This record gives sequence, structure tokens and C-alpha cells, in this order.
Amino acid sequence: MRHAFCEQLGVDKIVSLFTKDGPETSQIARQIIHSSGDHGLQERLDQLSDYIEANDVGLFASHISSTLLRCFKPEKSFIVLREPVDRIISEYRYRRHREGITKSFEEYVSDPGVQNAQSKMLRGTDLGELGVVGVFEQYDGFVQRLNETFGFNLKVRVQNENKIWSRIYLPHCGAGLRAKIAAANARDMALYEQACGFLERGR
Repeated sequence: MRHAFCEQLGVDKIVSLFTKDGPETSQIARQIIHSSGDHGLQERLDQLSDYIEANDVGLFASHISSTLLRCFKPEKSFIVLREPVDRIISEYRYRRHREGITKSFEEYVSDPGVQNAQSKMLRGTDLGELGVVGVFEQYDGFVQRLNETFGFNLKVRVQNENKIWSRIYLPHCGAGLRAKIAAANARDMALYEQACGFLERGR
């Protein structure tokens, strides 16, 4: 999605906030958020929000919630939700490969800190308030709705297909464990079902 927006809007109209040294993180986000100053996180986010408004930035992309930015407007925002059990499996294998975590999969999914991650990102914002809602499994249709809603001409890009390392770190997850993960992520399951309901009704 971020690559498609870069093609559409230009890199200078995208602010990406990920890890301090990650190549995806924008220089301005690195300067403001990952600086060594004395400002707290919320104050830094306020500074970043001011930059986004002042420079007519078209997309804020991050693994932190955009609701933390005071320039956040639900009707100009979008979300792509993933089936919660598949999402946590994907997150685990990514972190095993990239971060070298040593927890077993069973230990990982039992950690409340990684449960209901998608609901936490919304921080109380209702799905119905957002400009466009999509699900990962219907990504092409989501891009089409983004284009229709906001007047874009985004192309469907796939930059992160499963690689060999992804298959190596894929944990075994039988039906019983999937059911336990779903129960522990009940808020995310309900959110995902709500999103699927929107799509069925042509939302």
C-alpha cells in the first residue's frame, strides 16, 4: 500500500513512521520521533502532526495508531483488517525471523500484549466512522474502493509475498490452538466480522 501511494503522490507527500533505523521510516519522522530530545512521545507526535498538516502530507503510514495524531480525521482514514488468527501467526513468524524472539508460539499468543492488536490500533474509533474499510483477503477490492472514495489511481502492489524464511518460521497451529487464539482475541474477531459485514452490504 505504501509503495502504491509513493507512486501516486510522490515520496515527499508520504510520512512513514516505523523503527528508528528502518529504511521505511521517513527522515522527518526519524528526526521528530526518534530524536534524543527531552520531549515526551505525545509531544513529538503533536510536532509530527503539525508537520503533516503544514506540508499537505497525503499519507501517514505506521505501526502506531494514527488516532494519536491530533490531525487525525476518521473520514479521511482507512484500515485493512486481517483475519485475527492468521494475523498473529504472521506476526510471530516475522518477529522470529527479524527480531530473533525465542518464545514458543504458544507462549507468544498467550501474551496479552500481542492480543487484540487491531482493536487497540483503533483506540475506540468506530469502523463506521472511517472513510474506507477493507480486509486483507479482499485486498484488490479494497484498493478499488480507496480509488473510488478518495479519487486516487492506486495500483495493486504486492511487495511482501511469503519468502522462504517466512515458511521456515511458520508455526504449527492446529484447530484447537486456533480456537484458543480466537477466544483470546475476541475483540479483534468481532471487529473483523463487522468489517466483513460492511463488505457484504457494499460498504
